[in-house]
Amino acid sequence: MSGNNKPVLLFINHWAQNPGGAEYSLVDIMLFAQKRFDCHLVTSERGMLTEKASAMQVASHVIPCSKALGNIRRWRFLHTLLFSWFSIPSYIVFVVRLRGLVRRLKPALVHANVPKSHMALFLLVKCGYAGACCFHIREIFERGSFAQWLYAVLFPRQNGFAVAISSAVKSHLPPRMQSKAIVLYNGIAIPDAVKSYSRGLPLKLLYLGRIVPWKGCHVLIEILSLAIQKFPSAGISLSLVGDTRYWPSLYREELKKSINALNLQSVCHLLPHSDEPQRQFLSFDIFCNASYNEPFGRSVAEASAHGLPVIAFDGGGIPEIVKNNESGFVVPVNDREGFVKSIGKYIRNPGLVETMGRRARELAQIAFDRKKQAPLLCDVLYARICSKQDKD
Repeated sequence: MSGNNKPVLLFINHWAQNPGGAEYSLVDIMLFAQKRFDCHLVTSERGMLTEKASAMQVASHVIPCSKALGNIRRWRFLHTLLFSWFSIPSYIVFVVRLRGLVRRLKPALVHANVPKSHMALFLLVKCGYAGACCFHIREIFERGSFAQWLYAVLFPRQNGFAVAISSAVKSHLPPRMQSKAIVLYNGIAIPDAVKSYSRGLPLKLLYLGRIVPWKGCHVLIEILSLAIQKFPSAGISLSLVGDTRYWPSLYREELKKSINALNLQSVCHLLPHSDEPQRQFLSFDIFCNASYNEPFGRSVAEASAHGLPVIAFDGGGIPEIVKNNESGFVVPVNDREGFVKSIGKYIRNPGLVETMGRRARELAQIAFDRKKQAPLLCDVLYARICSKQDKD
């Protein structure tokens, strides 16, 4: 307990700049957690996350660490680790200093939000930390992968538990983690303003998120070309909104070349990151996602909350957000023709855009409202602290 009689809760999120879904989710969690806990945040840099934390009066602790760690990918862990070996001493220093902070703060629970933070918490346990450990899992581990094996070996049996952001994520955890994992969806802001529908064409498609290969942006461009060929008078257009974080900019250049090669310059727009996603959602008709193994799909849930129906592949956690034939259409991964046929259903029956959009918003309000989801997680964290103290 801290001096104000609140349990000390320590959040670890390695990065503070260039926020993604994990960081926005953590902001929501801290907003509600600071009412019940004495909250502290550890990062390796200053940025949006530390600014938000300070505004909520959450104490921030910056422990510098090499940015080269950002090059390590979970699906090529050993390969990238070999080429980033020079960052390992910096990470070791980070963990040593983190251990000193933990000894001083004496947190009742440590919450690790992203993979590099998970590794730090694993090492803290090896160094003697005996408090409760929450591993917030936001990744889908490939079965038999090195990452899955590593988590199976390092996961602490006595004081660890996991929060998976979808059932798809939980189902890919190592068995011993699955048995100590719960599913809690990411919370999102439910807007007051929603899409105002005008029946008919043209049909404006939107993708908003990171412009990286595993999000399938190149596939969406191919789908657009096929859809225009099949429905030439529908006036179909596609905007891809986002930046290319933690990935070579070459991919973005390849997308531009593809747009030019398919003569889509007038109907396919590759746009930068927007600080006003709500305006984007309200300006389009349908949200499209071609990710092949999406752990959750925060932008999909946000689009739904704004009243946009969704067309997406059925990989990962997407079917947990989009109810096929109710709030949109879910098609098999890489089924481009199926994706085009789904676009055609909206063209032939424009009223579906409104009816499915309204249903999408209803489902988002039920399952993903951050005013419900973040307090649920706080309840779980508090219960784990009490359970750990009772055992001790």
